[in-house]
Amino acid sequence: MAKKKVKGALRSVGTIVKRRGVPQEFKINKLIKSIDNAARSAQLPEPEVDKLTEATSSQIKNWIKGRKVATSDEIFKKVSGLLRKKSKEAAYMYKTHRDVN
Repeated sequence: MAKKKVKGALRSVGTIVKRRGVPQEFKINKLIKSIDNAARSAQLPEPEVDKLTEATSSQIKNWIKGRKVATSDEIFKKVSGLLRKKSKEAAYMYKTHRDVN
């Protein structure tokens, strides 16, 4: 699996509150890896994996930019909705992965 590079300097945009209430720095690379893994698990072709990962992570970066704090659940729902519009299989894999973690 190829490592995804984040364009620009935006790697952390604020704080997220994890499901157990613990605040943590938001790291876009972790989100990119989750989206990439979901798309690969859905067996999408490589160009589609890259396109879906880039588009979804870019939309989340823009969505979260103005926020000081977001919950992991808010991010999860936003990513799930974006993925569902482009690949129901990848959205399913993204949701399933979270359920087992």
